[in-house]
Amino acid sequence: EKVEILKTKVKLTISLELDEWNSEIKVLNELLKIAIDNGIETEVAIFDSNISKKILKKHKKADLVVANNVFNHSENPVDFACAAADILSSDGTFVFEVPYWKCSVESEKIDQVYHEHVTYMTVKSAKQILKSAGLVIEDVEVVDYHGGSLRVYAKKKPFQEQESVQHMIDDEESLGLFESNTYEKLMKKLHKRKFRFLRKIYDIK
Repeated sequence: EKVEILKTKVKLTISLELDEWNSEIKVLNELLKIAIDNGIETEVAIFDSNISKKILKKHKKADLVVANNVFNHSENPVDFACAAADILSSDGTFVFEVPYWKCSVESEKIDQVYHEHVTYMTVKSAKQILKSAGLVIEDVEVVDYHGGSLRVYAKKKPFQEQESVQHMIDDEESLGLFESNTYEKLMKKLHKRKFRFLRKIYDIK
């Protein structure tokens, strides 16, 4: 009986995911039509090195590449960064926004953790990913979106990195973002919060 229930749950989960995927495809197709109708050349694809090569066959290199709240959805962020670098002119700027993991940990809010967010970035991790693509951080700032997001401005080497970048990395390390002990403590707090919440629900019943 338990196995049958589990099978039902799996089928239901797959069905819901497929429905969600189909809905996303429909929305993308609608957005594609709107863009084309307005004379904006658009392509629906998962951005990677293959797509960047395809773009360069039809267009010159760009002075500005913007990726707001999509970089962290990539299953291969290094390849994504390399693709952005490929289509970027020698003096161009790659600007992207991602939810800031430091803000999530400090606030103890985990609502940004879900399946579409594959990567959770800090300034330190962003710096390493960009370095792999031959890019350096020109500037970085924290904006309010998603409860705290990083807005990163990156350029091709040998551009000089701003001092503020290292200051932010120092803050991340001081907070213990790269130490397992930090997350063990966080999980204990979240479990206690969960049980307090459930107790309130049960009391209502």
